[in-house]
Amino acid sequence: MKRSGRWKTTGTDSGPKSREAVNANSNGSTRRCAAASGSAVVLLAAGTNYVVVKDYLRTKIETNIVTSAHDKGEYVLPDGTHIWLNAGSVLRYYGDLTGRRRVVELDGEGFFKVRHDADRPFILQMEDMNIEVLGTEFDVINYAEFATTEAILCNGSIRAYGGRLPAPVTLKPGDRLVFDRKEGRASRSRVSTRNYSQWMGGSLSFDDTSLADILTNLERWYAVEIDAPEAWTRQVRMSFKLIRNESIEEILKAMSLVVEMDYVCAGRRITIIPKQPKNS
Repeated sequence: MKRSGRWKTTGTDSGPKSREAVNANSNGSTRRCAAASGSAVVLLAAGTNYVVVKDYLRTKIETNIVTSAHDKGEYVLPDGTHIWLNAGSVLRYYGDLTGRRRVVELDGEGFFKVRHDADRPFILQMEDMNIEVLGTEFDVINYAEFATTEAILCNGSIRAYGGRLPAPVTLKPGDRLVFDRKEGRASRSRVSTRNYSQWMGGSLSFDDTSLADILTNLERWYAVEIDAPEAWTRQVRMSFKLIRNESIEEILKAMSLVVEMDYVCAGRRITIIPKQPKNS
């Protein structure tokens, strides 16, 4: 559902003035959510996405930006960094990001366009790894129910370290870092960053595109995890256009009419099974 509007919450007469964080939803409209400095919890809502602001140990404000299971949102942090949150995600930060390090936490998926500041690195903290940048664009996938945590660099440079990552890794544009939670191992590969940066828009178009690339886009678009034989997905090619209001089940059903395949959906996990060719 498209949303628009503007909210502003100010501090009490006896307390400090409020601090503002800007956020914009997927249709491009802009919202401002102010972080009040009082001790009360403030809930700023629009549709099914919301921002929770509360007093944190009476010294720092904790802000949680939350997207629902079926929605996405675009936001601007107090330091000028743009973020796009995929469905079912939470971005958390403390204070107004004016310290020596700009530290945020993520559960779910987010695309970050970090405002450059050579003197104040931007730190994204997660259980499996941390990511440090000065100014860049990258996508991070960190859903608790997924088997992996991933980071895909589009522009600039990022350094992944800490958490459960065996060793620090510096990525260059086009690199994809995957940490396997079960195996405790990390791997790096080269990918098309376009497959990880289209989910923020209002439609997807594929023209003679490999099923492998299509499935990667569908994973980001619907915030799901899709398992399919890699060699097979590289051989199959398709063309179609996807708009926002179509469900993943509708898309899979339509695809199965064109491609010989079955599929099984279990929550956020989807398994695609190629059909065996019929004997002539």
